[in-house]
Amino acid sequence: MLLGLREGLVLTEQAMLKLRLFLESIRGGAARSKVLEIFRERMVERDFNPGVFAEYMLRQGKNLILHQQWHDRGLDSLQVASRNRRRNSSR
Repeated sequence: MLLGLREGLVLTEQAMLKLRLFLESIRGGAARSKVLEIFRERMVERDFNPGVFAEYMLRQGKNLILHQQWHDRGLDSLQVASRNRRRNSSR
């Protein structure tokens, strides 16, 4: 999906068309995705900094590892969810 999106952006730019208009036009079709929704404006602005999304992904990865460790210790899913919520709310 991302490869096709990248190709579309390159072709749009080479045709001297507006990237924002291109992204809006494919938004509701088969190319619709959460990645496109989240990063559409950043693509147009050529903002490639990792930003908050990378931090969110890292935190979710850590939560997944902790969940597995706690599960291995015999805690049930509700106990694990409660610990994750307390851990994330303290930040």
